[in-house]
Amino acid sequence: MDQQPQKGLLKVAEEALTVPKEGTPLRPFITAARLSAQSFITETNNSVQSVAETVNKEITPKMESIPNGFGNAMSGARIRPDFKFAAVVGVTALLSSKFGMRPLIRNSTIASIFSGITFFPDSMTRGWSHLQEKISNSINK
Repeated sequence: MDQQPQKGLLKVAEEALTVPKEGTPLRPFITAARLSAQSFITETNNSVQSVAETVNKEITPKMESIPNGFGNAMSGARIRPDFKFAAVVGVTALLSSKFGMRPLIRNSTIASIFSGITFFPDSMTRGWSHLQEKISNSINK
């Protein structure tokens, strides 16, 4: 009987981890997947570029035909502070109404005060000075 010499543990591990020259059985699948992904990316890129060119060709003449001054119709437009104030207080009241009357009154009052200070600072300072004047006049009498 012909006995083969026993391989050491490191030699067996090296052979198990070494990729043969012809490749592993997974090589054809991996190559096919890589080629498929590359062709998909290339086709997608070409499609996106084609769509971009088509849209650009269709939109450019329409953009050039817009009359001058049309884009400036809303330039410099500002939302009036009273609309902002009403929106803030209204949304606060709407959300607070779910929790009862007390939170509705409290949150609406707080939102009104802070929104008033934010949107109408001049009116609040004039009102505050007028209130101080009234108080001091009533105390001095």
